[in-house]
Amino acid sequence: MLQPLDIFKTDSEGGVLWCSAAEDLPAAKRCIEKLAHSSPGEYLILDQQTGHRQRMMVISKDDSIQALLPARTPVTTRNPRKTAISS
Repeated sequence: MLQPLDIFKTDSEGGVLWCSAAEDLPAAKRCIEKLAHSSPGEYLILDQQTGHRQRMMVISKDDSIQALLPARTPVTTRNPRKTAISS
């Protein structure tokens, strides 16, 4: 069975890069926490079934997650080679 949630890392110019997939939102957040240890910043969770998008901003310090917060910035596509997702 395919996992319905895709996880993307957003870059400083608004592009996105696919990172992983998850079965549900708690699993997606755990995955983002793991990814953020090496690459903190903004992540996008996309539900393939409903189209719902949730952005998460990860703030880390000294290799520990300080905050996993809903992000408010739009995600746009700047590079056709990256996955095209726009708000």
